[in-house]
Amino acid sequence: MNEVVIMIGGNIGNVKEAFEKVKSQYFNTPTLLHKRSSSLYMSAPWATTSTLPFYNQAVVCTTDLLPSPLMQKLLSIESAMGRTRDTPTPDRTLDLDILYYNDWIIQHPTVIIPHPRLHLRRFCTLPLQELLPDYIHPVLQLNNLQLNSINEDTMWVNVA
Repeated sequence: MNEVVIMIGGNIGNVKEAFEKVKSQYFNTPTLLHKRSSSLYMSAPWATTSTLPFYNQAVVCTTDLLPSPLMQKLLSIESAMGRTRDTPTPDRTLDLDILYYNDWIIQHPTVIIPHPRLHLRRFCTLPLQELLPDYIHPVLQLNNLQLNSINEDTMWVNVA
């Protein structure tokens, strides 16, 4: 089994309920099994025109899916939970991103691992610092605690 870190995000609808449903229903299968979660964080919208705050939570799961099929599964979960990608809105009912997959480095048209911008976003580095402080980012060769300490993102992020 592979260990994967997924960031759950969203800012419209009942986000907390949606996160719980994702973890209990979709991340509770033999192919994708929820192990533990960070606290729930609320943050200012990052690189978007949205005016609504976002919620984020990092989760550790085990999976037997390889990265590209896992990404397809996450996209289908987003769709099942009401996310549409055909409208140009910055707001999201649900956003699922693979942050880490084991200690793999992947540059593929359908998936890039580790997530290429995770170290730039405090809403990523704070939950990762909480959940896996000593985990070493395979590209940057810094642990999550170090990534958060050097993060220059000035957008506000709070435990929700």
